[in-house]
Amino acid sequence: MLTDLCVSSGLELARLSPQTRGRIGELMPPKTYLDNPVDMGFLWMPAVFIEVARTLLADPGVDILIVYSILVPGPLTDMIKFIAREVLPARQPGKIFAFCTDVPTESLYPELSEIQQTGVPVYLSPERVARALAHRVRYEEIRRRLPEGKSAVRDSLPAGT
Repeated sequence: MLTDLCVSSGLELARLSPQTRGRIGELMPPKTYLDNPVDMGFLWMPAVFIEVARTLLADPGVDILIVYSILVPGPLTDMIKFIAREVLPARQPGKIFAFCTDVPTESLYPELSEIQQTGVPVYLSPERVARALAHRVRYEEIRRRLPEGKSAVRDSLPAGT
């Protein structure tokens, strides 16, 4: 579902490099689908989860990593926080890491707040994360096309404003 929402929002799925697919194949059980999207729903091994995230963020073709889960508490929160502290600083500049869940109950807010405090944006629905990241990508594309030192907002205002 999240993949379809991302594509319909204008995002393109990254084509994983042969090296990335090979490394994921080493980490995951046999017969695992080794392309994008990577589905780890059946595998709750923190070390593997973290290494898959590290591998995906190292792939030059991957600009965005979204962790989508219907479960938040406990080990997943700890894994997301570890990735934010240990993996994200080593990633290539400009890569985006986001967390999404569609089980927003008040009892999960402390866990979601912990994730957000690490600098990882938290979205409470797949529609929201797809829409927000599509807007972010378009914004970055516009920024890249602007001459150095120009502001799209400032330069679009009438003279004297």
